[in-house]
Amino acid sequence: MGAASVYHVGNKNCSRLKLFRSENGIFKVIEFDEFPLIISGHEHTLVRNDIAETLHSILRNEIRLESVSIERQSTGDKWNDYSEVIIGNEIFPEKISSDMILDENVWIYDNCIFVSQNVKDQLETLAGDRLMFSEGFSRFA
Repeated sequence: MGAASVYHVGNKNCSRLKLFRSENGIFKVIEFDEFPLIISGHEHTLVRNDIAETLHSILRNEIRLESVSIERQSTGDKWNDYSEVIIGNEIFPEKISSDMILDENVWIYDNCIFVSQNVKDQLETLAGDRLMFSEGFSRFA
């Protein structure tokens, strides 16, 4: 294993699924596609419950989970197997320090999830090849 780093956590498979949070807090499908493990939007980050619960068990003091409901109005379909992940720590590329990335940490940047090496390793064990991890901010340049 190389030097410790920070990793962007994303879906292995692309999805064009787009959601909108309605006034009553329910997420409405505005563009339907396959449901990925992580659904990021302009003002939300939703994670499928099995991944969200693992994140919460590792990082109980750094994140909060809120159950959400997703509806597709055109078909009446509903999904309740996602949680909104609220991450208190923001990360900025210019402010990363080596002591930040050695422990079990999670951060948010532009509604995307970033984790330390230790958390990455645990998520890889759970999700197998369904998640991808990009080192640093290479996808945000």
